[in-house]
Amino acid sequence: RRRSARGSRMRPKLLRVVIVADGALARQRLLDLLGRESGVEIAGVADDGNAAVDAIRELAPDLVFLDIQMPGMSGLEVAQQVNGRCHIAFVTAYDAYAVSAFEQGAVDYVLKPFNQERLSTTVERLKERLSGSPPAIDLARQRMSGSRPKCSHANMAPVRPKPVCTSSRIRNAP
Repeated sequence: RRRSARGSRMRPKLLRVVIVADGALARQRLLDLLGRESGVEIAGVADDGNAAVDAIRELAPDLVFLDIQMPGMSGLEVAQQVNGRCHIAFVTAYDAYAVSAFEQGAVDYVLKPFNQERLSTTVERLKERLSGSPPAIDLARQRMSGSRPKCSHANMAPVRPKPVCTSSRIRNAP
């Protein structure tokens, strides 16, 4: 724990969370499970896309647990509307939107039914992101794009492609 100049203990910053789901059972499940998480404060709850945008603008949460299919506007549309105001973890029964969610910059994509352990993983993932720890995805993106991460080892030999056998010919892998 941190101490102020006077020596009294300061509370660690709570992670402010907004829950957005059109189903009452899903909202209540999220409230129950996130209420058990250390360092999490439930700042608000919304039940449709329009109310979600308003809540995010008014409450300035760190993280929003956001359903995908809702009345008014979808979770993906909400994410576009509030782009950059908070981190988003999508919570849905549909895996078909995962790529779109991560293209929106989602912290996580949680499939229903979920449990305490799964939500704890999402909360920890955001805490790591907020602490400045680089997400592992950055290195994967660098590798996929062909760019090389900076290396401090000046004497490292370049990696040569391994031969690949096709039919009776051998060629270098692309």
